[in-house]
This record gives sequence, C-alpha cells and structure tokens, in this order.
Amino acid sequence: MKKIVAATIGNCVHVAGIYNFLNLAELCGYQTTFLGIGVKPARIIGALQEVEPDYLALSYRLTPEVADKLFGELKNALQEAGLSHQKMIFGGTPAVAKAAVESGLFCRIFTGEEEEGAVVAFLKGETAGEEARF
Repeated sequence: MKKIVAATIGNCVHVAGIYNFLNLAELCGYQTTFLGIGVKPARIIGALQEVEPDYLALSYRLTPEVADKLFGELKNALQEAGLSHQKMIFGGTPAVAKAAVESGLFCRIFTGEEEEGAVVAFLKGETAGEEARF
C-alpha cells in the first residue's frame, strides 16, 4: 500500500485543504499519516525515517517570504538526514505555491484552484510531475 505523511508547516493552522487531500488519498488507496499543525523539520524527518512514505505532503497558506525560509530549513534537514530524494507534494495559496516551485523541493504543487479530478488523477499516477499553474 502506498503511503503519504502530511503536515502543515510554520505557524500555519489551516488544515481544510490538507484534510481534503488526505481524504482523497485514502479513497485512492493510500495509507495516510497526519503529523499535525506547524510541524518542525526534525519531526518531519523522524516520521519519514519511521514510515518511509511514497510522498511527504506539506501545506502552508501564509506569506511567501516566510515560506521561502521554511523551505530552506526543510531542504537542509532533508540533506542532513540523507533524505533529499524524498518525493514531496505541496498545497498552498498561489503566491506561496510560486515560492514552492522556486524551492525545487516539490514534484507536484496544488493551489486549491484545481478540479478534484486533477488531484485524484495525480494520486492514481495519471499525471505525475505536473506542476501548479499560475
């Protein structure tokens, strides 16, 4: 069974989008683990090492400037843990999604403007690698 570990990062408490994504993932046959709100890189790394998921799904909906810093911290933590290869998915506002694209960390980025069918198609492996449109 494929696995997804998910969390919001930074001080973002918005969970509706990531909960919806995880629900769709479960309907597509994934085992999902939600780490919580505002999860720090160390906890994310621990979960990746323990669960060994197919994807790490992260959400952040506040400011692109703070997102840049958070992405940098996560990138460093992944490199230090030898997990730079981890496939990651991001969900956030269009402005933050642009910062996610620029970070180079994510294989798929969602802004919430996509049709549900596009999310399901990705989860089923029908549109791997397609990025968010702005």
